[in-house]
Amino acid sequence: MNSKMDEVVERFDNVGRKWLESAVTSPITAVPKILYHYTNSEGLSGMLKESKIWLSDSRFVNDKTESSHFIDLSIDIISKLIKDTDDESKKHYYDAIVYYLQEAEQYNSYIFSLSFRKDDLSQWRGYANDGKGFTLGFDGIALHGRSEAADGDINFNKVEYRIDKQAEIIDGTVAQLWEQFLKERSGFNDNEHDDLAAEAARSVAWVLDNQSIFSKHHSFNGEDEWRLVIYGKPKAESIRVRATGSSLTPYLEVEPMGPSTKLPIKEVGIGPGFESRYMVDAVDSLCRHTGYAPTIYSAETPYRRN
Repeated sequence: MNSKMDEVVERFDNVGRKWLESAVTSPITAVPKILYHYTNSEGLSGMLKESKIWLSDSRFVNDKTESSHFIDLSIDIISKLIKDTDDESKKHYYDAIVYYLQEAEQYNSYIFSLSFRKDDLSQWRGYANDGKGFTLGFDGIALHGRSEAADGDINFNKVEYRIDKQAEIIDGTVAQLWEQFLKERSGFNDNEHDDLAAEAARSVAWVLDNQSIFSKHHSFNGEDEWRLVIYGKPKAESIRVRATGSSLTPYLEVEPMGPSTKLPIKEVGIGPGFESRYMVDAVDSLCRHTGYAPTIYSAETPYRRN
């Protein structure tokens, strides 16, 4: 690739990064006061003792259909655009996007999932040891500030479930990079236009691949999920691994930022699967020992485990 093309590719990537940043960054006014992370006893104890947030490798925690939803939707929308245009340049551009989306490896990202719901049966069952788990109630504004302080290395946003909004992101990304391609192609001869369009398409695919981590099928909308996300492949020495049942999950640790060395934890919830009324005392002792003083609550959701 020549230096002239390199410069254009960098501009394509910059457009893509700006579009992605606008799509995955929530305004502070939209952030809930408290957001809840459902976890097991190891997660509760580990994060309190270490005062670090554990972001799990998305490949180990996501349902495959969840992670493929947005990419499949993108391919469907772009395939329709291919059928609806007679412009051969656009067809080449759209075809290249589909190719990159189909050939790309699954995004590499680390996520910390939270929910607006503090006492949700499906999440107690799915993410908190079938009800015998806990919630950590984080200060949402503090998490937003943590992502802002990271200067783009950490993204914090609400998961999008509405298909119309997901389609807007897809259409907007495709249109934005096409406009940039039109601006750039006058500097190249006709024989280079296909290569130029392919580079624009590659940037589109990169944006959509990364946006997919914040997009889920509408059937999950009851979770009211927010995510703290780190993109990219970290250094091998920074990856830790924990046992999760019969499997292993790689994860990264994120420390607080600012004057406090403690995580912004406001509440700790006790799952409905516990029968012992003394669990409140155990959680209180753990919090005191680790230097936290959250409000401790027991789930009111009735749940009889099999």
